[in-house]
Amino acid sequence: MRSPTKSRASTSPTQGTPLLDGDPDRVAFWRLRGYGCCLLSCNGRCAYGDGCFEPDNGRLTTTGKLLIEADHRYGMIVDVSHAGA
Repeated sequence: MRSPTKSRASTSPTQGTPLLDGDPDRVAFWRLRGYGCCLLSCNGRCAYGDGCFEPDNGRLTTTGKLLIEADHRYGMIVDVSHAGA
C-alpha cells in the first residue's frame, strides 16, 4: 500500500494556464498542491504564447519564458502539446 505522505504528481484539470492568473510565480503554489504538469498554451493565444490553432502562430512570449523558468525551478513538466510551432 502506498504511503499517504508521499507526494503524487497530477496534470492540470484545465486547459491552458488560467490557474496562474498571468503570474508565472504562482507555479510554486500549484506545485505544492500536487500539480506536476503545466500546459503552456491551449489552441488560441494567451499571455505565454500561441496555441496550435492560432493563425499568427506567434512565438513564446517573454512571460512564457518566465513561466518555463518557474516550471523548471519547481519541478513541473512543461506540456507543449497544444503550443504553436
